[in-house]
Amino acid sequence: MNALKLYGIATVVFFAVDFIWLAKVARPFYRRHLDQFLAQEPILLAAGLFYLIYIAGIIVFAVLPGLEANSLAR
Repeated sequence: MNALKLYGIATVVFFAVDFIWLAKVARPFYRRHLDQFLAQEPILLAAGLFYLIYIAGIIVFAVLPGLEANSLAR
């Protein structure tokens, strides 16, 4: 499978899971325990760059080695 296609699939899955985590699970916890440290507005450029690099790392260090070894455990 093409690395760009894998990146696209991983991005969609990652954003879906992360949205659920941030919107439903983490927000109440963060507000309760870390409210004084949270920014009023998120820094979208920083978040976007983080996600691009993080997902690339998932592909390079986890997905591609597992596919090359034909192993879920790898």
